[in-house]
Amino acid sequence: MIGKFFISFVLILAYLVLPALFLISLEPLLGTSFVIGSIIAIVIGFIPFMIFVSKKVFAFKAENTPAISTDEMKDKIRHIEIEGSTFAVEFKDDIMVLTPPVLDARFISLYSAERYKMTYYMKLWFNEKTNTVRFKDHLVSSSSILGINNFSFNISAQSGFVTASVTLLDSTGELTQFSNSKLHKELIKVVTQNGWNLNLKIF
Repeated sequence: MIGKFFISFVLILAYLVLPALFLISLEPLLGTSFVIGSIIAIVIGFIPFMIFVSKKVFAFKAENTPAISTDEMKDKIRHIEIEGSTFAVEFKDDIMVLTPPVLDARFISLYSAERYKMTYYMKLWFNEKTNTVRFKDHLVSSSSILGINNFSFNISAQSGFVTASVTLLDSTGELTQFSNSKLHKELIKVVTQNGWNLNLKIF
């Protein structure tokens, strides 16, 4: 999965950089207005190009096996285990949401108290007509620091294809590091080995 992410990054970078460099080098010949107009057209076409790349690069074709039903696929995904831990499962408007048992991390010092929280979850969409599962990672991070003379709070969110490593409790009650790359790998196996395709959802 990381390899596919690198390929998509290179393709998107090439799409933005190479035409721009080519046009700028020919600016004396083509004229400034034409070059600026062409660069604007490239920027406008970025989103359709990104969607095209995601569909082609982050596409995992089903193995040559009969496709199971949607309910069976949801049940198999529901029982995925990573590091001995299962995921909390919710359904919101026919969207499956997987959430690992994440712990908050708190760091205490003599002069301030810092709290850092990282929440990861995955959304999945099911299309029974095409036997396709689409997924999107979500990562929300927040931190707060309470000192003697100050207080600060920050929050950030990412979605799409996200790599994350968070602390969770395994089935024995021990702390362990959870990497969602393991979830990606297991999801690819479960979906494709049961006759369904798996794609990344950008928007």
